[in-house]
Amino acid sequence: MDLIFLNGPSSAGKSSIARELQHCLNDYYLHLGIDTFIAMMPEKSNRLKVIVDDAINGAEEMAVWQSVLAGKQCLFVGIFCADELLIQREKQRGDRLEGSAIEQASRVHEGIRYDIEINTDTHSPLACAQQILRAMNRGAKTRNDIS
Repeated sequence: MDLIFLNGPSSAGKSSIARELQHCLNDYYLHLGIDTFIAMMPEKSNRLKVIVDDAINGAEEMAVWQSVLAGKQCLFVGIFCADELLIQREKQRGDRLEGSAIEQASRVHEGIRYDIEINTDTHSPLACAQQILRAMNRGAKTRNDIS
């Protein structure tokens, strides 16, 4: 797998899952937030393995990502979390604008079909990472694997 794309609202658990995946995966994967990732993309890549942690604006923005990543083996993962838990986690973090997680939750998944969906309500980051690993090991059919 060249890329594991974690999409979900702020405070849903994407970064925690990404860190657990880095520990669980046999290969070395970079974990990059969206801004850093875009700034670092070389015109030619030597088989980078990347975990992207982002909160995109639904299907239209996902289509752009899929176009840019055409020909790469990608696993698109939707990260979901109940609103009440998003609010609680956002307050605990203390480094986010209050209400941003709920605002993002209302739009990030709109119109997107994922290879796998993960719910962080009752699962630890490690358990979520293990679900993603199982999907990778099953050879989850990825939409960007064509071209």
